[in-house]
Amino acid sequence: MKRANWTHATLAAFFYRQTGIRVGETAMGDFCRRHGVRPYRPTYRFLRADPARQQRARQELNEKTTPVNMA
Repeated sequence: MKRANWTHATLAAFFYRQTGIRVGETAMGDFCRRHGVRPYRPTYRFLRADPARQQRARQELNEKTTPVNMA
């Protein structure tokens, strides 16, 4: 089963179908946190954006964060 976003409940159900071992949602959540497993992926993908817009946004951000010399 290919999924972009998992929940602890769906992950536990998938584990049961694969192994026959029942695992509760809370236990699956504890396991995931303990082992650093993130059962979802962010839907926002910065790398898929338009490179020209990324560069323009970087320049605008740099202009806003660069201190101005008041001499």
